[in-house]
Formats: sequence, C-alpha cells, structure tokens
Amino acid sequence: MDDLDSQGGPVHPIAGPIVSRFLAGSCGGVIARLDADGIVLEAGDRLASRMPDPGPVPLAELMTGPSARRWRSLIDRLRPGGRPRPIRLRIRGGGPTLRLIGLAHREPDGRLWLLAMPEVDADALGSARELARELSLLKRHLARSDRMGRLVEKARREARTDPLTGLANRRQGIRWLKQAAREGRLQPTRSCCCIVVDLDEFKAINDTFGHPEGDRVLRAAARTLGEQIRPVDRIFRFGGEEFVVLLPETGLDGGRAVADRLRVALSGRPLGPLDGSLTASFGVACLRAGESAASLFKRADLALVRAKNLGRDRVEVEP
Repeated sequence: MDDLDSQGGPVHPIAGPIVSRFLAGSCGGVIARLDADGIVLEAGDRLASRMPDPGPVPLAELMTGPSARRWRSLIDRLRPGGRPRPIRLRIRGGGPTLRLIGLAHREPDGRLWLLAMPEVDADALGSARELARELSLLKRHLARSDRMGRLVEKARREARTDPLTGLANRRQGIRWLKQAAREGRLQPTRSCCCIVVDLDEFKAINDTFGHPEGDRVLRAAARTLGEQIRPVDRIFRFGGEEFVVLLPETGLDGGRAVADRLRVALSGRPLGPLDGSLTASFGVACLRAGESAASLFKRADLALVRAKNLGRDRVEVEP
C-alpha cells in the first residue's frame, strides 16, 4: 500500500486514508511515518512545520526532555507487528509547545508510525488507550478479512478445478461452452472448434492395474493434452476419462489437425506398466451460426462415438 494519499499527507496503515485525512485535517492531529530508529520520514503539515530544514530529523529532537525520554523508552519496547501503545508527547519549535496524546506502533518491517491528537483533558490517556484497543481490534479484523478473502478465492478456484488433473472441471467447461455460443451469436463469422477426447480402453487400465494407476494415467494424459494447445485454447475434464478442448478462431480443418496432433502426442507417450502407449479417440465439431452450446457438444460427441465404433485411436469430424 502506498504510504501517501493523493493530497500528500501520510496515510496511517491502520486508520486508512479517510480517517487519516479527518484526524490530520479537521481534528488538528499529527500522523508521521518514521524509520526503525525514530527518524521522521513523512509527516503531516502540523508536525512538518516544527521540523528544521533540511530534514529528516529524529522525532525525539523535536520534543521536550521528559517527552523525548518517554518516546525513546517506548520505541525500544515496541515489537514489530505488535499492538499500538499510548504516549503523551510535547513538541517544541515554531510556536507554543504542542501537547499531544496518541499512539505509536511498529510495523512488521520495523517502521514506526505515530498517530496523535491535541491533548484536551486528563481523560486523554484513557481515551488513547481505548483508541489503541479499537485500532488493535480493527487491525485484527482487517487481517481476518484478508484471510477470509484468500479463503474465498481459494474456494472459488477449487470450485472451477478438477482436483485429480488440475484442469478446469466440468462446471467451468460448460461456462466456457456457453460463452463460446454467446460470442458466436454476437459475431456469426467467429469460429470456434470443440474437440471431445476419450481415452481408449480406460476401464481395462483400472481393472488390471488398479485405480491409483488409472489416476496417474489421467494426470499424465491431461498434462500431455495441455502441452499441445495454445495459451488461448481451453481444456477441461468433462468426467471420467473424457476431456474437452475448445479452440477459438479455429475452423474445422484446423480443429482436425489439432485433434490429430493430440492423438499422436498421447500415443507417443509410454505410460508405466501399460503394454504399448495410451491411445484416445477424438470427435471434432465447429460452432455453427446461432448454435447452442449443448448442440455443439452433442455433435462433437457424436463424432467421438463414430471414432470409437470405427476402431478407436482416430479422429472423426462432424461437419
């Protein structure tokens, strides 16, 4: 996060830009960013007006003696990432002594932050402690929100991903098919090819070598198919041993050529205990003007069934 807002004043990392501007502008507060040793790096106008030119300067040098000693003692005790601590400050120079009550904390990277308000009455220290508690709670809430955001994103990613192969899953693939159909209706001249892939004799692999070996074959097949397509192409596991590849801006001849390349890549890859190489059958269809996603997939699947019936390890096209 940038430490400076658009108006040039420091933005307190816990209070945020809106509260920072309110405290520094409307309430006469002081916000400052300091290095690990307490040297002022950025400060609002009220504190900057007390600083000699040229800066930077240790904040303690702007304080009265007792206040400077309290400040040095406090920053020695502040732990990186720890909760804010209350402190009373007396800032001299450039006019009457500025009497402040506020909070200081140390960021995980060691930098120091000061947020302080003009001292009003004897209850100010208690108010500062209350503010420290509130800011500490806010910081924990923001951390929890950040963790929650990561968990939500992880859940969304997992909802789109096939856990075995790491490819997109059927749900995500159907979204892609529907998106291709919508784009085809909007731009009738835009082509998109659908390839349905089914591994041959996969049940025999599971029955002979067991499901763990079958899972390994599926992962290897998914990896091989993914290596053979362009970054703009999309591949997902439809279910079982069946995969679907979508090729945008690709006509029927191009789709046939890609399917044949995928077939050769699979058959040329020895897979563990299998006698010979893995083979697969392919059905290819291209999106017609105004066609639905369901119709496109059905035609590609019909071509796949024809490839199976004609002996497997081949590509069939549905014109």
